[in-house]
Amino acid sequence: MTHPNGRDCSENVILPHIQTYEWLLCSAKFAHEKRKAGKWNKIECSQYLLTMDIVTKVLEKIESNLQLKNTMSAEDTEEI
Repeated sequence: MTHPNGRDCSENVILPHIQTYEWLLCSAKFAHEKRKAGKWNKIECSQYLLTMDIVTKVLEKIESNLQLKNTMSAEDTEEI
């Protein structure tokens, strides 16, 4: 998964960006993948999402999804 345009993790300056549905979806998926892979903790994921003005509810959904996958069997997680 690649980062959305204008939100590379190595950027020091955050410029405004038009928030299209596709851009926001890409941002949320990117953050979810980083968190799922263990490359980011909850705070890093939250800070990244906040740079795009994505509400905390999205972070809560990501965390809930990760907890659910950790408690389910491998066959069950294929559906998520």
